[in-house]
Amino acid sequence: MPCYFAVSSKLALFLLKHLMAFAFSSLFSVITTSLQPRERISCFHCNEQMRKEKALMATFNGASYPVCCHGCLAVLKTIERNGLTQQYLQEKYGTDNMHNPSDL
Repeated sequence: MPCYFAVSSKLALFLLKHLMAFAFSSLFSVITTSLQPRERISCFHCNEQMRKEKALMATFNGASYPVCCHGCLAVLKTIERNGLTQQYLQEKYGTDNMHNPSDL
């Protein structure tokens, strides 16, 4: 019986050691990742600042643009669906020659 217990203790210590090493390395990775500066971009519609990885992508006027929320996404789809794209772009950029905002 003592031999079995000794093997079990060694195995338990081995597993505990490796489990703790994994847990601490994972925790360290999460902490260092969260402390790194994240790229921020502006919403195409409302110019709200957001983290790039959180952006939704909206197809508008034949191109893809980042938007901050489903509301801005819905606004752009509604504008396009109702044929108001050129008026929207004229208001947004103040020019009559707006075929694609990425050309600016």
